[in-house]
Amino acid sequence: MRSFKECLTLEHWNKNSSVRAKPNIYSMPLLRCSSSLTEDWYPRSMLQFLTRPDFKSIPDECIEKLLAHHLVYFLDYTTCLEHMMVNRSLEIIVHDVLEVGISEPMRAAGLQIYTDEGYHALFSNQLAAEVAGIYAIERNVRTPSRIQKLNALIASTSEDSVAAVYFAIGFVSETIIAKEISCIKSDSLIPQVYSLLQDHLEDEAIHACFFAEVFGAVWRDCSEQQRDSITFTLPMLLRIFCSTDTAWLSNVLLEANLSATTTKAIAAQADNLTLISDRISHVASLTFATLRNNGFFNKEKYSRHFRKEGLTYV
Repeated sequence: MRSFKECLTLEHWNKNSSVRAKPNIYSMPLLRCSSSLTEDWYPRSMLQFLTRPDFKSIPDECIEKLLAHHLVYFLDYTTCLEHMMVNRSLEIIVHDVLEVGISEPMRAAGLQIYTDEGYHALFSNQLAAEVAGIYAIERNVRTPSRIQKLNALIASTSEDSVAAVYFAIGFVSETIIAKEISCIKSDSLIPQVYSLLQDHLEDEAIHACFFAEVFGAVWRDCSEQQRDSITFTLPMLLRIFCSTDTAWLSNVLLEANLSATTTKAIAAQADNLTLISDRISHVASLTFATLRNNGFFNKEKYSRHFRKEGLTYV
């Protein structure tokens, strides 16, 4: 895979950004009813609870709408995340708010990624609106729980540390998302959905490399206070990004005619601490590799904090 330095130049970026530069093939204007569907809206492999015996008695149309619900939620969450969090983190980089002397080429690349993320939000919102229209799904009833938790974290952060926390949010988000999307396969998904997710993945792979390199530049020259703010935020962020919106999940499971008892059991399992730790181990390999490569764990108070939080980084 090419590095972000090779891809993020005006000559190449303007032609190669997957979501922004390719023809828009994500729209589905001819799809008006669900009776003809033979593929899924959302990867079943990411919803392990579907293998429970309880789902054998749930009608196919209820499962289909449940998968559509998950897709719409994911796309709306993506729109919020890109606009409210990742692009705010990029603003911190582009304008060198942390005052660490970020290079001009790196700041210029940040502006390009800022534009990419805006397009991700645009097309995610478009597809979410179309799928929601097919199934009469009510959107944006409440803010996704991860965004709520991130907002709460920011609100509880002292003013002089907010920029460092926003930077950490972008770093964690962008270094785990490519791994999350990469496990999605095409054989069972509706083509427009798979195309959007695959194009998003190609962009995010570059963005992940960018944030990994920027982390090195920031970490090398930021102050002790900024390092502490980043460090003590990272475990919280990893858990937030690997958590499940159990309130939302419970609602859609009940709507799919699942029993209250089964719904409660699935929601409880979804945010089991062991399961969250397993998710972190699975998706955060680049995050931890970046920390190791920049000597993060050489400082005892930082490595001790991660051990105390139960996070394995070796």
